[in-house]
Amino acid sequence: GRPTQSQIEYIIKEYYRVSSLPHYNEVYQRLGLPIPETQELLNNLYEAIKISAKNNYHCKRIITVQSADEYLKEKLKNFISLDELVDEDESKKLSDKIGRKAFILKNDEETFKKLCCERFGATELPPVDTMISEISQPWQHLYLRLNLEDLLCKFNENPDFKRFYRVMELSAYTLRSLEFTVVPVTNIKSNFFYLTALLTNMWNLEKFTVKKGEIFLDLKGCKALCKGLKNNPNSIRILDLHYCH
Repeated sequence: GRPTQSQIEYIIKEYYRVSSLPHYNEVYQRLGLPIPETQELLNNLYEAIKISAKNNYHCKRIITVQSADEYLKEKLKNFISLDELVDEDESKKLSDKIGRKAFILKNDEETFKKLCCERFGATELPPVDTMISEISQPWQHLYLRLNLEDLLCKFNENPDFKRFYRVMELSAYTLRSLEFTVVPVTNIKSNFFYLTALLTNMWNLEKFTVKKGEIFLDLKGCKALCKGLKNNPNSIRILDLHYCH
């Protein structure tokens, strides 16, 4: 239950008495506790200071904000990485067949469906696009498309080229269609070079749609687009630039 008024007053008085004591030994004696050795006392004080700082009791509160890169890496820890989903045997067969390193992911539609739902909130497959080849593993295709599109949308905030190239490497065999939303390149030293890299490395891509985002695709962007198409002439059959002008 709650203390009586007289108990409250007694606790307050006792607090002021203890606070006025000049030495810690007297404080322990007053509280009826054994007096600790000097090192133990210092350890207790150190731990008390750490707790105080953690709870902002006696110091200036410092608010830390994650960078875009830190936030993304922390978020992705909650999901299975694409590297864990590589089918090593099938990848080796494909690499031997085409004469260069390539990757095939495991045929596990349930896992990809779960990833689509948990990461992107996608619970249904999009309508079948008759303009591209038939997709044998639609949930895998959807997840890889959403994953790469998400990376591209945030590329100016987090221009992680190492991750970008790895995602392309693992997605290139499966992806047939992709949407590119134009974002500023103020934080990217190479400007729209990543667009050239995208079209150069996505060697199985058949349909590429460019959508206006915060900006239009400017002259440098168009040059990067053309260079990428030139580097990979036998892949893309459909180029939708409806939202670029």
